[in-house]
Amino acid sequence: MIENIGNKIYIEMKANRLYPLVTITSINPQTLEKTVEALAENKDVQSVKAISYKGKMFILEGNYELLAANILGREYVTVEVIERRNLPFWSNDKNIEETLQIVGISTLQDFEAIGGFTYDEYPEEYRGR
Repeated sequence: MIENIGNKIYIEMKANRLYPLVTITSINPQTLEKTVEALAENKDVQSVKAISYKGKMFILEGNYELLAANILGREYVTVEVIERRNLPFWSNDKNIEETLQIVGISTLQDFEAIGGFTYDEYPEEYRGR
């Protein structure tokens, strides 16, 4: 489902189709626990914001919310799609690719372990060259 609200675009996505731009060390266990509790109680939590690159979605904000949704067994999350051309750092393909190489495949495996899900695929950019 795609929805336009004002000048923002929201889509429903399978949680295992959203990829991190940060390493697992940036995830605070206590904050994750609080986010899981809030989401379980249907309290408002930060929305997931993501950019598209090479047909895949990468999380700008909302890593805790993504992991919490997975922990709670929610198959889909609502994602606000951010136009990366409007973001100076992320508009540069080289910056994205270097970031993904730094983040690495091990982060995807860590996200899977913590969130209790499996990615359909590991994008090649996480492997480096």
